[in-house]
Amino acid sequence: MLDLVQASPCATLLASECEMAVLMAHLRHAMDPKMPGKESSYLAFWDPAVLAALLGQSDLDTQSRIEPVLNPAQIRALLGPIARWWCWSRSGRLHEYAVTDLNEPAAPLPLHLSAAQVDALVQGNVPDLLIYYVHLNQVHLRDKLPPLAMHWFARQQLVLARRYGLTGTRDLLNYLCLALIGGARVDQIPEVAALLLRVKARKLSFDKFMDEVGPKLENKDLPEPQVLTAANGLPLTENQLPL
Repeated sequence: MLDLVQASPCATLLASECEMAVLMAHLRHAMDPKMPGKESSYLAFWDPAVLAALLGQSDLDTQSRIEPVLNPAQIRALLGPIARWWCWSRSGRLHEYAVTDLNEPAAPLPLHLSAAQVDALVQGNVPDLLIYYVHLNQVHLRDKLPPLAMHWFARQQLVLARRYGLTGTRDLLNYLCLALIGGARVDQIPEVAALLLRVKARKLSFDKFMDEVGPKLENKDLPEPQVLTAANGLPLTENQLPL
């Protein structure tokens, strides 16, 4: 299990002094938040990537930080009777959350999530969602990068895609696949750049763009996809990406 969790965020470990039935009842109650409007959803905190978004997480390997979606009172409510909660990051580092670190009184359960919090959780999950679809439908592209690099590559390409006005899952996925084929700055290939400017100006749909861009990349010596990095070799975060 340790070999597996150090390569992919797929497990969490928690400790509590309460009886298992009490702990399970708390977790079941916590997983059913109140959403804006009438929507309903599960709070999938058993997924370490979601837990990191909920509680926040720093990563020494990349010198980056995920800011917590929940406020301190909500974090205290989610932890509840849990004394220690550990999870492994994408880079294999072990992170610990502890109730003793919080002096904030707990918010009531179920948690009431604001529209901004829901949006932050959704946006935080988009890279994993796109990678899932790549693995599912684009077998020839899924091994282009190892898991951690693929995550960072997807995060970076999402920023570049949105600069051209792309928002839907289908368009974002197609842009990611294009970058896996044509390299991290496929948007700087002159023929591609010209088409993307038409997409940005809403003179060309992205579906039509995908039809037209293929022939323009044929017989070109295209670079392998790579994560864009700073001078120190660390991945560029979203706000560090060049224009």
